[in-house]
Amino acid sequence: MLGLSENELIKLDFDASELKNLNWKNKHEFEHQGKMYDIVRFEQNNDGTIFWCWLDKEETALNNQLKELLHIALSGNKKRQTKEYELDHFFKSLYFLSNSNKKIQGTTDPKVHANLEIITYLVYRSISSPPPDHLFA
Repeated sequence: MLGLSENELIKLDFDASELKNLNWKNKHEFEHQGKMYDIVRFEQNNDGTIFWCWLDKEETALNNQLKELLHIALSGNKKRQTKEYELDHFFKSLYFLSNSNKKIQGTTDPKVHANLEIITYLVYRSISSPPPDHLFA
């Protein structure tokens, strides 16, 4: 950083509350508005702190790529987990509702009967075997 000229530096001025909200990586580096800055020098005054910084474009680009990849990975898994849970919950609720409803269970309609067989299969397939110990404690 010693070889940088003044025109390569960016002047950033922060009051005390803004200074607390910066995302500090270490005592000489922080993130502000999605960009990484290395502090070359600073000055404190009554109004706050003035930093003369070097904008680290490479680290900014790497951090943005990492955030994007992390977002894709986590949001994909979260969506899939949520959908799997909702589908599992839906099938189980249908099974238990139909199991308690004698009219549906005793129907001769082949479509209803086939649907109940599919639901029963899916529910039994999702039941862990052997049963968890806490059920019999």
